[in-house]
Amino acid sequence: MRDHDPITLDEFKGLWAQNDIESTPLDHFSDCNNLKFPGPRAFATRDGIARHQNIGSPLSNVLRMYNYPTATANTLLVLVSGGLIYHVVDATTMYGPILTIPAMTDFGFVPYNGRAYITPFTTEVAGELNRERGLNGDFLYVYKGDGTAARKAAGNPPTVTITVANGAAGHTDAGVHIFGYVYETDTGYLTPPGGLVAFTTVAAQALDFSTVANSPDAFVVKKHIVASKVIQNYNGDVNGYTLYFIPGATIPNNTITTLGNISFFDADLLSDASHLADNFEHIPAGVGLTIYHNRMAV
Repeated sequence: MRDHDPITLDEFKGLWAQNDIESTPLDHFSDCNNLKFPGPRAFATRDGIARHQNIGSPLSNVLRMYNYPTATANTLLVLVSGGLIYHVVDATTMYGPILTIPAMTDFGFVPYNGRAYITPFTTEVAGELNRERGLNGDFLYVYKGDGTAARKAAGNPPTVTITVANGAAGHTDAGVHIFGYVYETDTGYLTPPGGLVAFTTVAAQALDFSTVANSPDAFVVKKHIVASKVIQNYNGDVNGYTLYFIPGATIPNNTITTLGNISFFDADLLSDASHLADNFEHIPAGVGLTIYHNRMAV
């Protein structure tokens, strides 16, 4: 190489995809990677990757990282040894640990509406094979992306029986109905109906509801009243009937326990709430998370 004269490339005209590589002109490349283009026909080596964490104690012993797109930025979820997950927002901002589970050596993750859903798992020895398995006795978690600790996804249903009374002039279909209520969390999760009671409505009167109990979970933000249609031959068991959301019968907080002057006809009961009875209060941990037909699967 001592007597080699370097070839100056001062203009770049693109990739050469004709004939064989040996025929590539000097102002073309046959292949290239890691280039940037600062101007017309100009090229240079792409900038290197800078250290992402410019903080006093950057994370170390990293076991798993995921890109976590929030409503405002593309961030990272990072698992380090000891079962701690951190939310790295940018070079100088980090939250956490947002979740600590010492037995967790890996986790499944899926983003949804700016939230992060996390399922902790580990690797077990099974004979001559290793298998990944959701942690026994653990659950699916949800993180809202705001630095507050992740919590169990889903939530507990109501347990206090609702009280129903005939109120002011209004309208209902007269007869026995089953009434109850549903909690809604700050992530949009709806609990199974609870607090069920049978009550006989009067045609020309609206209904008043009380003892719509507040949830002990601070993340509950609404309460919805549900009802069955008229039951012709009531057997005394409040369970097993199809329940519907009563239009307009929503308490928009977790502090008020009464709702008055609610009128509806059975024909207005269109939004079925019965499927909520199958919801888990706490969703068991698995290995993988994915979105399927706009539903989350673990």
